[in-house]
Amino acid sequence: MSAKEALEALWSAYQIKRNSTTLSEYMVEFRRQYGDCLKTDFPANPSRSVASPHLIDLPEGFLQVVELYLRECSDECNTGVTVETVQKASVAVQVLSILSRNFNNIPFVSTSDAVPLVIVISSAVANQYTQHSKDANDQNTAGFLLSVLVFLEFLYDPHLIWQKMCAKVPLDSTKYKVSPSHLHLEVIPFFYDCLSSKPCFLPASIQMKLIHVFGAIICGAQHNAQVAINQNTVEILFHRLREQECPLEVKMTAVRCILQGIVTLCASPPEARKVDLNAFVREYLGNLSKLMTEEEKPTQVDTAQWMMSGLQELFSSNSNLALKKVFHDNELVERLIRSLHGTKLKSGSAQKMATSCVRLIHVFLSSFPFAKKHFSSMQGYRTLISTLKTMGEPQQSTLETLLEWLVEETPRLTGTSSTLRNLELMIHLLHWLPQLESHSLQLWLAEQLDSMVKGSLRSRMACARGGVIPAIIHVLGRSSTIGGKAVGQLLKFLVTLASCSISTSELKALFHLLRPSTSGEQHQYTLPLMYALSSMVRSDGWLGASHFFDFSDPDEGIIIPNIKKWPGSGFAFHAWVRLEKLNVRKESPFRRQFYSFTTPNGTLESFFTAQGKLVVAVATKKDYYAVPVEGITLDDETWHSVDVCHTPARRPFTNSTTTVFIDGRQRVNVQVKLPSLSEFLQCHVACGNYNEASPSTCERRS
Repeated sequence: MSAKEALEALWSAYQIKRNSTTLSEYMVEFRRQYGDCLKTDFPANPSRSVASPHLIDLPEGFLQVVELYLRECSDECNTGVTVETVQKASVAVQVLSILSRNFNNIPFVSTSDAVPLVIVISSAVANQYTQHSKDANDQNTAGFLLSVLVFLEFLYDPHLIWQKMCAKVPLDSTKYKVSPSHLHLEVIPFFYDCLSSKPCFLPASIQMKLIHVFGAIICGAQHNAQVAINQNTVEILFHRLREQECPLEVKMTAVRCILQGIVTLCASPPEARKVDLNAFVREYLGNLSKLMTEEEKPTQVDTAQWMMSGLQELFSSNSNLALKKVFHDNELVERLIRSLHGTKLKSGSAQKMATSCVRLIHVFLSSFPFAKKHFSSMQGYRTLISTLKTMGEPQQSTLETLLEWLVEETPRLTGTSSTLRNLELMIHLLHWLPQLESHSLQLWLAEQLDSMVKGSLRSRMACARGGVIPAIIHVLGRSSTIGGKAVGQLLKFLVTLASCSISTSELKALFHLLRPSTSGEQHQYTLPLMYALSSMVRSDGWLGASHFFDFSDPDEGIIIPNIKKWPGSGFAFHAWVRLEKLNVRKESPFRRQFYSFTTPNGTLESFFTAQGKLVVAVATKKDYYAVPVEGITLDDETWHSVDVCHTPARRPFTNSTTTVFIDGRQRVNVQVKLPSLSEFLQCHVACGNYNEASPSTCERRS
């Protein structure tokens, strides 16, 4: 007998006998055949609407029969919850969950009486825990409640957006074509009643699933989120964070849910909010500050770190500046620094907190330029470093987070060149170095600072201009507290920068170190200093131009408005170019503009691909020709001579010639149609994101 025939036979038997036992047998077989619909493992089994049957393919009136079955279970619960009743109701709820996996069934299931009946039964079952009449390890009862919560999740978040967010599965909103049903009035009171008891006697798995369902509700649809997020539900979530007996995994889930609630509130119009957004954020930050400043208790540090990592993930993945402004207006950074300063945690825990705190501040400021500017203007770097100093000897992990902040990368990539973005922080780190007690930590920090600068010409120039050399000289003046190896590394760092550029005042300060003291004693590192000076004169490690244009940012470059009369019929462009490797995702389209010259009849342009390959292009009114230069990549951080020549046709019925020379060697010589060059309207060198380009040209480039 086939599976379909087995179901038909059981349904026929039910039609004859009309008793709950036969109906239970039918639903058990239904669950066995379609049980895979209940699995939500990502990405192996993503949310989809294919495996679950449509109601029109099931026996007529099947949903109404399930309602009657649940009503019978509800009546039994009025006289007392029994194991048999729970088992019967559990099968019916799982059947409803399977039906809800077919998106076409959701409107019918949500408008039936099944949902209110399920909530009534669930409330009676959950009440058994509150009255201590149920063992927390009762598998039947716990299994039933978990089945109910899965059903509610399928109903209000059919695309499983919340689960995907928790599993960090990429979201594609274009595929979300089904709108979840409106939230039933009984659901939120059920959520509140289950978690409001102090302490909560529900098993940790059920508590966590309850909060997951709340997250699914606010992710599934905006109209449901506006109903679900109210003062009572918010207080329940924060109570889970504050309760000492609450398991850590429940607290972690509550943090996710709270942050998603903040995001949802920010996206809602103010008149639709039942909770003040600023008060919500202040409550979150207040709880975080309390965890950071109280005497240490179990799970306290882990909870605080999870709250900070949740914020870090939020700021990294969310580009909503209005959301970040809310946190800035409620003094996120100032609260964190004050909490660090007033922490009562033990030394190891305090250092863990400092590491998480620094990383969160770095991510927040990097993603919100206004806050970064305000932080710098208020001497924020100095205040933060001073606070970290009061916490004793830092761990290497704390210093590593500060180094990540220098280049605004989390985590910091090694082996590739990164541009320094916070020179002020580097100067503070250098001044902190002599105060470190561990000589090995001093050496490690000096090595890291040197290696970060060596790989990037722009970073070396920025340090040379930004006051890093005076900071190194100042630190060398306090060499009595620095280990010998660290001093040697600092001298290497100094040579790296000074070989690039050093001012007369900086050179004078360096020579001042060579003067004997008032007692006639020479500086203990006089000989290494002399070697460093001779290395600077020889420009050790510096091979390249001393003067150049730095076009690292996409909007930097040279713009010439127009050239009204071009003296010739051809065109040649010559430049010395040095490209640094960039960390670009392979799947994202990316290029670095070399030049672009626009005429009334077309455009001459050239650019570098993400792999450092040069491409020369000619755009006419009808066509776009691109010629890649094969066999050589230019992002090797060395200087290259690049010549691009467009020669007009010398004979009738022939095309113009495009020739490319790199380092004096011809790499390309092809025939390409050349537009008339009588006048140049726009001339750009670099400036990859200029706004003056014509729409047609932009379309051809894409």
